[in-house]
Amino acid sequence: MAGGDRAVERAWTIKEADRYVKVPDWSPAADRTSFPELPGTPTIPPEPPVFESCFRRLSDDGKTVQRYDRMPYVYGGWDTVGQLLARVADSTIAPGGWDRTSGATTSAFYGVAGTRSPDGEKEEPGKVRAKEHLARYHLAGIDCSGFVSRCHRLRGKLSTRELPGRYLDIDHRRLLPGDVLNRPGDHVVLFAGWTGGGYAGLTLYEALGGAPAKPRRATLPRDTHGRVVRRDEEWSWFEARGYRPLSPFPQLVSAGIEEYDGKRALKVVCAASGVPDVTEIRVGGVPQVFTGTPGMDLTTGTAAMTLECRTAPVDEGLLKPGVEVAVRMTNRTAGTVFEDESRVGPAGL
Repeated sequence: MAGGDRAVERAWTIKEADRYVKVPDWSPAADRTSFPELPGTPTIPPEPPVFESCFRRLSDDGKTVQRYDRMPYVYGGWDTVGQLLARVADSTIAPGGWDRTSGATTSAFYGVAGTRSPDGEKEEPGKVRAKEHLARYHLAGIDCSGFVSRCHRLRGKLSTRELPGRYLDIDHRRLLPGDVLNRPGDHVVLFAGWTGGGYAGLTLYEALGGAPAKPRRATLPRDTHGRVVRRDEEWSWFEARGYRPLSPFPQLVSAGIEEYDGKRALKVVCAASGVPDVTEIRVGGVPQVFTGTPGMDLTTGTAAMTLECRTAPVDEGLLKPGVEVAVRMTNRTAGTVFEDESRVGPAGL
């Protein structure tokens, strides 16, 4: 990897997600903020003009400073944990979540009322600048795609519409921790693993917007809306709503034994959304010498670069039933290198 890049692995992604679910304790210096109009930006709707966060600074009796250990949801935001802690200490910035007086979510305060579609992201072009300004300077927190971008250590925030062009479309049965379920223009979640055997239930991480059924109140520990959470859900819920499994990680397509000039070698094919590379092939724990040939595969639903590798003749003593082939691969996409290792029993043995 050039330039001293540090590759992102699946385990690191999940560890990073856990950091956003429970952050170091903080207390807001302010729990309300206004959104002044900037020159050249659309007029902010007059109702409601002030956002009063569900992450209250003081208790109901006004005597106890409240403390929290959650990352608030902010539509358009992508604060790191460190940035959150610094920003909530600023009396001009309020934590996100939802508005405790109206029950409105953070996105209701962007642009002109009535211009957003139900998915919350389709806006008139002129509204984008106002949205970005409000999230960046007045509210502290992160949204769904910002959360995924941080967990994948991307150099810039990718929206739910941009992810399909940078990540590989995969079958849901190939989902592994660190992959995502994405619905363009709506929402994205980070996949953590399957639950209960099979492919019915899953565990996920997400920056979840919205508000609870009775939102005109402060947030409670049991709430899941307005913050980053880890929770369980059924695959059928996502499938019915058109979510697509995507992965920034390289994928092992096949690994099989083939004969060349009377000797047996290993052929490996991997695919990725950006620039794939194979850094190591081991047979029975023994590293193999190999060469690679890049190609293009358009059969997965999105353009996918492939890499085909062939090893030198493999020691016949290794080619026995039960032998394991390990392939370490990388993918460079969205300015980030993703690394993964797959272990399989080779076909054709």
